[in-house]
Amino acid sequence: MSHEVGGEYSTMLAPRVRRRERMEFALPTINVIFLLMLYFLIAGTIVQKDELSVLPPVTTESATDRLPRPLLVMTDAGTFTLDGIAIERSELVAAAAVAIADPLAQTSQLNVLAPRDMVAGPFLDILAAFAAGGVPVRLVMVEPELVP
Repeated sequence: MSHEVGGEYSTMLAPRVRRRERMEFALPTINVIFLLMLYFLIAGTIVQKDELSVLPPVTTESATDRLPRPLLVMTDAGTFTLDGIAIERSELVAAAAVAIADPLAQTSQLNVLAPRDMVAGPFLDILAAFAAGGVPVRLVMVEPELVP
């Protein structure tokens, strides 16, 4: 039902009430997270990289009794000991195979402790002999003493 009043039409219906749109939940959450990120970036302490670094422990003498067995210790002088028993270079592969097959062995591979500055040629020859004899090897190294 409509009436003409002074050239304008008016309706008898009540004016529409605009509903207030609900705000999405994600928007305020994102704002809070962003503000927290900014806060922690600004308020966090600035630490130098060197302040967090830790030098690993270094030893000049190793406690071979704590290393896994079988253990082959090589020296700079070219002597070898397998689990504390002196052994000749010609017997290395056969003795290592027997040591690995021992049911009391802690690992199924030969642990080799060699000096850090050992000459590479003879060392690689020994490793090649172990590979040819089918003896798996794990290297154990001793770090040199750091001079302050």
